[in-house]
Amino acid sequence: MPKVRHGEEDIGFQVPSGWNLIATAKPKELRRVGPEHEEITRGFEKPIGQDKLDVIAKAGMKFAIVCDDITRPTPVHKIVPTLIEKLDAAGIRSEDIYIIVGVGTHPKHTCDQNVKKLGQAIVDRFNVISHDIDGDLIYLGETSRGTPVHVNRRFAEADVKLGIGNLAPHPFSGYGGGPKTIVGICGRETIMCNHRFVKDDRCQLGLLKGNPVYEDIVEIARKASLHMIVNTLLDSEGRIARLFVGDPVEAHGKGVEILEKACKVILPTLAEVVVTSSFPFDDYFYQSWKGIFSAALTCKQGGTIILSAPCRMGVQDEHYKLLTENRLFKITSDEIYEKVEKGEIKPYIIGLITYKLRSSIGDREVIIVTRGIEERKIRDMGFRYASDLDEAFQMAKAKHRTANLVVLPVGAETLPIVSGQDFGC
Repeated sequence: MPKVRHGEEDIGFQVPSGWNLIATAKPKELRRVGPEHEEITRGFEKPIGQDKLDVIAKAGMKFAIVCDDITRPTPVHKIVPTLIEKLDAAGIRSEDIYIIVGVGTHPKHTCDQNVKKLGQAIVDRFNVISHDIDGDLIYLGETSRGTPVHVNRRFAEADVKLGIGNLAPHPFSGYGGGPKTIVGICGRETIMCNHRFVKDDRCQLGLLKGNPVYEDIVEIARKASLHMIVNTLLDSEGRIARLFVGDPVEAHGKGVEILEKACKVILPTLAEVVVTSSFPFDDYFYQSWKGIFSAALTCKQGGTIILSAPCRMGVQDEHYKLLTENRLFKITSDEIYEKVEKGEIKPYIIGLITYKLRSSIGDREVIIVTRGIEERKIRDMGFRYASDLDEAFQMAKAKHRTANLVVLPVGAETLPIVSGQDFGC
């Protein structure tokens, strides 16, 4: 019986009559090489392309530690204690360690979210702040593509700068983690200019080489002097399977090599129906779109994508307003892009990401299976609504009496490749 991940549970289902299940495309399990604490220690003791912290850290230095926000599954609370131990041993004072949550364009963290992300002991000891995209920034010049680099002043003025994140496929920067951590502490103009490259066909899931969004981010990270990254690869239970520490590009590249082997799944053909999930990016509707991007790679035009996502935090007002007021699923992706560039669709960054989603969906229909958002809102945003998978199947059967079916149990962490397509980092 095929299953799809929905929040913390796996939901099994029967394949509807007349449908042919051609693949359940799931990433290979990332085998842990040892207990998490041992892997964390190993990562810091064997950095890639960078000196160990023991060598870098000197008393009197100021350190800035950037971590991703609550919408990402990175278990920062498991990593930071070891990092702080090393800084303590080097004589770095608590008041010289700045912890910044790289929220980027996302909402600032609450105190409870800081505790969940970092742990109570860290929050009690250090001044943890959320980055303000329009706050105190410093200008560091432009990238070769003309992106102005504005970053958090506290980050920029530190002697050593580290970023903590997670490696996962990303819809337009190729893969998350690595130098992309820097985006979370950049200014609005920087993020807007970097996102403008999403119209380029090379800005796609699982592609780094030649990807202008990724390559621009690398330049931003270098200009901002991001010295070191700490990136996790998680197993299916959210535990740290591997830790990559070191140079933002080199260490990230080593991690991507392993991740790509695990998440890339070859399929024999496109399917009329694809069932996907957005786990572990499934609390917010906006983040759950990641499951749709993966599904679109395997679904025929005119087909049906069924996204199963709990969306416990619902849909943010600005996303709901953008999708409903502009009737984005009534116009083409090119028309969306034109409206965004003319300033008719705001905010700009969300508009561009919506363009990318609309471009990926094409003329496929999308059915959202959720209890976290009321049916009216799902319909207002241009999607179809189902309360469970059985209802979604009944809706899809009206269009596809016979169909090939692909299931992506954890679509947001899967890079599905149809045989004959050419993908790679």
